[in-house]
Amino acid sequence: MIRVIIIFLLSTFQLHSQAVLSDYYMQWIGGYDNYPDYGYGLNVIDFNNGSVSVDIYDTDVNLWIDNAGSVITDTVGQIAAVTNGCYIMDRQLSIIEGGDTLNGDDYYYRNYCERGLRYPALQSSYFIPRKDGYRLIHADKNRELIGPPVTAKVYCTDVHDQRVISKKILLDSIYTGGRFFLKPLGLEGDFILIVIPYHTNIFETYKMENDSFSLLQKNTVGPEINTSTEGDFSQVAFSSAGDMIAINNDKYGLMLYNFDIDSGVISNHRSYSYSTTSVISGLCFSPSDQYVYVTNGEHIYQIDITTSPEDPLIHDYGNIRIPGPNGWPIGVGPMLTGPDCRIYVAPRSTTNYMHVIHNPDEQGEGAGLEKQIELPMKVYHDFPNVPNLFATCDSTIAWEITSAIDELSISVDTELHIYPNPTASSITIELDMSSAGTIRVYDVMGALVYDYTKEKGVHTIDIDMSDCETGTYHVMYHTVGGIVQSRVVKM
Repeated sequence: MIRVIIIFLLSTFQLHSQAVLSDYYMQWIGGYDNYPDYGYGLNVIDFNNGSVSVDIYDTDVNLWIDNAGSVITDTVGQIAAVTNGCYIMDRQLSIIEGGDTLNGDDYYYRNYCERGLRYPALQSSYFIPRKDGYRLIHADKNRELIGPPVTAKVYCTDVHDQRVISKKILLDSIYTGGRFFLKPLGLEGDFILIVIPYHTNIFETYKMENDSFSLLQKNTVGPEINTSTEGDFSQVAFSSAGDMIAINNDKYGLMLYNFDIDSGVISNHRSYSYSTTSVISGLCFSPSDQYVYVTNGEHIYQIDITTSPEDPLIHDYGNIRIPGPNGWPIGVGPMLTGPDCRIYVAPRSTTNYMHVIHNPDEQGEGAGLEKQIELPMKVYHDFPNVPNLFATCDSTIAWEITSAIDELSISVDTELHIYPNPTASSITIELDMSSAGTIRVYDVMGALVYDYTKEKGVHTIDIDMSDCETGTYHVMYHTVGGIVQSRVVKM
C-alpha cells in the first residue's frame, strides 16, 4: 500500500512539473449580457485538441467579462475559474464560496456588479496557477474619487477546492487606473507586480515569493504618464523574455523600459512615436521581442524595437475601423498572446468580430494579419486578461476559424458634417438633401442613444445631447449606398 501511494504521488508531481503556463489558459471566455436574440452573450475561444475553435458559452447568467476580468483553466484545459472583477465563479459561472464582493460592498459593487456588469477598471485582474489551486491578483477603483481612473488597493485572493481560503491586501495607496504589470514566476503562485503611483513617474516593483510579498525597487524613470494628466494609456505588458515592459500612450506613443527581473530595476526609457490621434488601445510583444504591435482604435502598427526611436521601422496595416453589419464600427483594441503563439486583437467597439496575427515574428505583411473574424456573440472592446504566453506557447495548434466579412462599402457621394464638435449641448448634422437613410448615434458601450429616419429633402438634423454623459459618441448614417460614419465629443 505504501509503495502504491509513493508511485501515485511521484506520477502526480511529474505531471505537474511538465506543465507550462499556457496550459492554464486554454479557454478564453468573453462577451457580455445574456440576450441571445440581440446577439449579446458569451463566447469561448478554445485552444484544446490541437486546434483553435470558437463557440457560444451557453449559460443563463447575466454577466459581462472583458478587460477587467480574467480566466484560468485546469490541468486538462477546461475552465476552472472566471472573474469579471466583481466575483470569482466556477465553470458554470456560479459564485464560489467566499468569491463574492471581491472589492467590498462599495459604490461600484452596488452600481456595476449587482447589474451583471464588469468592475470599471481596465486590466485590473489576473488569475495565475499556484500549488493546490490558483490565485487572483486584482485591484479596486478609488471609492471616494469616482471620476479619476485610480486604484486604491491591490488584493491577492487564494482559492482551493473552489472556495476562497485566504484574501489579503497587498498594497493600499493611490495607483494609476488598475493598469498594473504582472508576470507569473512559474506555476507555484509567485509573481512580479509593478504599479505606478498616481501623478508620478515612479514604478514600484514588488515580488511575491513563497507567499511573502515585498518591495524590490522604486524607480523614477521617464516622463509622467498618468491617465487624465500627461497622456492616457490603456494596455501595459511584459516582453516575452521578461526583460522589458511597455506602455501604449496617447501622448508619447510606445514607451519602452528595460527591466531586471532579479533586482526589480527599471531603466532606459525610450519612446517610439506613431499616429496616436485616435483612441490608443492595445500592445503586444512578438515572441522574439523584435516587434511590438500597437493599436490606436483604427490601425495596427508593427514597430521594430531593434531600430532607433529616432528612425524607427514601423509598418501600418491600414485603416481597420470599418462599419460592421450590426451598425457599429469594428476597429482594433487591446491584444493578447494565445497558447497557439498567435496575437489576438479585440475590436474597439461592441461587435462580434476580432482579428488575429498569425505570424507575429514576421515583418510587415508577412505577419499574416487576418481581419474581421466572426464571433458568435458580441464582445465589448476586449477579451479577459491572461499573462503573456509566448514563452510557453505551442505553434503547432492549428487555425480552423475563417474570416466572415470583407470591408463594407462606404458611399463617397454622401458626406457627414457635424457641428459644433466638440459640443456642450446639441449638434447639427448636415446631409445631402437627395439622400435618405437612418442616422444612429451610439455611446462608447455600443448603446444606441439616438435613432432618426431621414427622408429625401431634409438637409439638417438637430440632436439634443445635453443629457448625455461626457465622452466620445459614434454617428453613423445608413443609406442604400453604404454607411458613412463620424464622431462627436460631448463635453
